[in-house]
Amino acid sequence: LAGIRWIELRQDGDNLPWSLYQEGTYTAPDGKHAWCASLSMDNQGNIGMGYTGMGGPAGTRVSSYYTGRYDSDPLGTMTVAEEVIAIGNQNIPNFRYCDYNKIEVDPSDDQTFWFINEYMNNGKKDVVGVFKLAPDLAIDGGAVNISSPVTGALSDAETVTISVFNFGINP
Repeated sequence: LAGIRWIELRQDGDNLPWSLYQEGTYTAPDGKHAWCASLSMDNQGNIGMGYTGMGGPAGTRVSSYYTGRYDSDPLGTMTVAEEVIAIGNQNIPNFRYCDYNKIEVDPSDDQTFWFINEYMNNGKKDVVGVFKLAPDLAIDGGAVNISSPVTGALSDAETVTISVFNFGINP
């Protein structure tokens, strides 16, 4: 099963040495192979990653996806749920693939990721995916997980435990 090995290097200042800040291995959900990735970072420190995926129990053909991580997430993990950019309809017919693959952050807002790569749709095609990980709001929080109860009906005496996340710019 192919996965993506990724690293983040940081530098404390111009002309200073680079150091390893974090690293991880991404494996796509549903038993798919993942490869041909490109990563970039937005102005909030969130990392977006576009990649090619295929296989799994559903027999997904060569398709384009993205995922990512928020700056405050545990190091070495891609926590954003995988999203589809384009679903392919065939496999790679020869050995040449992934010549064109690049992600960049739009300089107009420093938050929008633009990812171009190949996928298979009645032949090899290029596709562009556009996505954001963080909203434009300075203050924006939201529930990201219900920890308990896991099942059952709620009553007015029930204790509900949730996890919240700051999606905004301000702490």
